Amino acid sequence: MTRVTVNDPVFRSVGYDADDQTMEVTFRDGRVMLYRGVPMAIYNRFMRANQRTDMTMEAYYRTVIDGQFPAREIRPARAAAV
Repeated sequence: MTRVTVNDPVFRSVGYDADDQTMEVTFRDGRVMLYRGVPMAIYNRFMRANQRTDMTMEAYYRTVIDGQFPAREIRPARAAAV
């Protein structure tokens, strides 16, 4: 899986494996989600979302990816320091 660090307030990095269409999303809070069956076109648009003036990565994730593909949490979010 190829991973790319992203400059985004919500996401830390995104990985994608074209052979099995899996996408791994690492959030700034440490949580890691694995999505299956994600077409490369969706991954590419997600990675370019911050370049658009009408869309952010977070908005694209929430409307196109989250809840639309089979997912599982690989790592939970880190507990907040008290």
